[in-house]
Amino acid sequence: KSRRNKGDVLDLVWDLDSTLPFPCPFLQYVADAIQPLAFGDSIYGRLFRVVHGPVFLRSFASDRSHMKDPMGNWIELPPMYEPIVAEDGSTNNLNEYIAMSNNDVGDLESMVNDVYHNKHGVVINETLLPLLFSRLPE
Repeated sequence: KSRRNKGDVLDLVWDLDSTLPFPCPFLQYVADAIQPLAFGDSIYGRLFRVVHGPVFLRSFASDRSHMKDPMGNWIELPPMYEPIVAEDGSTNNLNEYIAMSNNDVGDLESMVNDVYHNKHGVVINETLLPLLFSRLPE
């Protein structure tokens, strides 16, 4: 059941890089920051990966190799903190989170469950994005 039907809970976005209110109601964020495209369901529509925060923190890894040029020199200085290692010992799976295709978009009901259990979350098109958030349990 949609949280929006209850009227007492809103999904909020904390985006430090926008000039929108902080926090911003999710639907306002989609309308003002993402600005849905008229052809959202076409092959040219944008895709989003949604990963539950605790799952992401356990699963994501980056050895910062994406920050180096082909010669192995830093393009930008790396952060001062240690590289991120996943709970399973993986040291770099950034590309697994970046890679997406329309074939990765599943059915809405499966995504409601998978977003909490799949280490890569779910891939969703921009038409379904607000629907997914409206169906997530409180």
